[in-house]
Amino acid sequence: MIFTATSIIFLSLYVILSIINCTKLKYLAGGKLELFTKPLLMISLLLFYLYALKSNAPAPQNQWEIIITMVLYSLGDLGLIWRNKTRIFALGVLSFLIGHIFYAFFFIKLKISHHSLIAAFIAVAAMIPCIILVKRKLSKTDDPMADKMILYGFFLIFLIAAIASTYTGGCALGTSLALAGGLLFALSDSMIGIRATGQKIIPGESVMITYTAAQLLIVFGVLLLQI
Repeated sequence: MIFTATSIIFLSLYVILSIINCTKLKYLAGGKLELFTKPLLMISLLLFYLYALKSNAPAPQNQWEIIITMVLYSLGDLGLIWRNKTRIFALGVLSFLIGHIFYAFFFIKLKISHHSLIAAFIAVAAMIPCIILVKRKLSKTDDPMADKMILYGFFLIFLIAAIASTYTGGCALGTSLALAGGLLFALSDSMIGIRATGQKIIPGESVMITYTAAQLLIVFGVLLLQI
């Protein structure tokens, strides 16, 4: 894979923004720095992706799903900052949910076959115990967000199944990286769900570390699947 100076700059920016958002640096400037750095995470990653794709895939397919997904994820990141404002937080979750759907459609259009559907089914079956475990954890609270987070989880499973469906249609390493990212995404969102219902047993830094790593792995996977 070839990286131009421009793509390296945006990748470096993503890493710097990730470090800021994964540490207490985000609380600088009176706690307002996060309002700027967190929404820029997905924008910097999107720009890295587009420039890296341009230098590695001579004739890439339409990328509109990826662009919409990253914009929605950026809006979602902004919404999740206000954890104590239920409506804004819910809009952030909704942005991620819709983003998952667009991301899934992108993976689905890469390659679908009989074997792809089997891989997707296996991925869904493997995620069911995780959903049960998270549901049991969330059932310990009366927070109305608990049921909504479980519903959200099914859309994330849809994304993971879509990623798994590319196993027989392209680069196995690309699918593996994207799938690892999808699983980390599920872990990160599970931690957000648990924290959102008032169970502060998981440090916020752990959520951001898994989230930023997940997004980067998925993007590298998508790149490899197209070159």
